[in-house]
Amino acid sequence: MTVPVKLQHSIIRPVIRQAAVPIIPLVRQPVPMPVVAQPVAVPSVVAATPRVLIQGPVQAAVVGPELVTQFHHDGELLTVFNTHTSGMFGMTLMKIVNQRGQTETNWWTSRGRCFTRMAFLSQACWSTAGYHERFESELQRIRRVIDGPGAKRSTDPCDHYTRLEAILSGDDSGYCGY
Repeated sequence: MTVPVKLQHSIIRPVIRQAAVPIIPLVRQPVPMPVVAQPVAVPSVVAATPRVLIQGPVQAAVVGPELVTQFHHDGELLTVFNTHTSGMFGMTLMKIVNQRGQTETNWWTSRGRCFTRMAFLSQACWSTAGYHERFESELQRIRRVIDGPGAKRSTDPCDHYTRLEAILSGDDSGYCGY
């Protein structure tokens, strides 16, 4: 009878000498972007406004005439008003009034946002001289002398503001009688 012999063998594993490879791959460094000369801007402060997520029923806010500025022209102090009256195609009625409250001239503009007090003070659309040039050009246009028969240009804003414009703009102030 043969007795099984139990042999004790140890497993020989070869030793491999090699540089250790990290398990986590190396992150490549970002490639630097070329430097481009940018114009230097004056930092400005922008007021944060809340965002309306849920809107309720819209109600028209009554906005009256807004004083834009006052300036001297031909020895008289004149006042520029933005009437916030909307006409056809989004036009806004501007008015220049003298010290006695009489309208010197008025005109419709598509840039009503440029003729507010804040826009004038911050020179949002033009410089102060640019604003005054526009006001004076409107005054020169109204003061032109027209030779011959015919009516002169009216300074009453209601002559330039039709009933159709009032209906389309939703103006129910009754300022012009309609």
